[in-house]
Amino acid sequence: ADEETIEAELSVPASPGLGVVITHPHPGGGGNMFTPVPARIFAACREMGLAALRFNFRGVGQSTGRHDDGRGERLDVEAAAARLQETVPDVPLLIAGWSFGADVGLTVGGPAVAGWLGVAPTLKVVPIEEMAAPRAAAPTLLLVPEHDEYLPPDDAAVAASSWTNCSIEVIPGADHYLDGELDTVAEAFRRFAKSLL
Repeated sequence: ADEETIEAELSVPASPGLGVVITHPHPGGGGNMFTPVPARIFAACREMGLAALRFNFRGVGQSTGRHDDGRGERLDVEAAAARLQETVPDVPLLIAGWSFGADVGLTVGGPAVAGWLGVAPTLKVVPIEEMAAPRAAAPTLLLVPEHDEYLPPDDAAVAASSWTNCSIEVIPGADHYLDGELDTVAEAFRRFAKSLL
């Protein structure tokens, strides 16, 4: 939608049943498409035979432009989803992101989007009323660490209480950074992705 060039990595197996757009955490904290949660979800997509596209938001890595506090980044997610749709037409899309990337991913909807996975979302980057997921019939799964510093489970339950089709799973003992919990995240991702196939 604008003139930025986005660095991305695309994995396309034969006849995937689902395409997954993977978004990364806040660039200010060193977030990029190779950080642990996006990397693990990308690997899980390969293991499951799903198409996957991970990318660097504007101003990160080789992507042009500059950080835009979640506004321009929505265009990045839309562009990534459009690219994946062109690559695997007629395949439903899952948008999966961590932290800042989860929040921005929840804003992007459309007929092709079959679901959203928000890993440790903050629900503070973008106003909830500007998100697509809360009003969509397609399912949203929020994976909320038990000791998340930005959005603990009780706050997540309140924030998402009026969403149309949202489930919350708590990751016991974890904090926002999910150290040692990548297997838990990957398993939840696999389970949710299978439910969309």
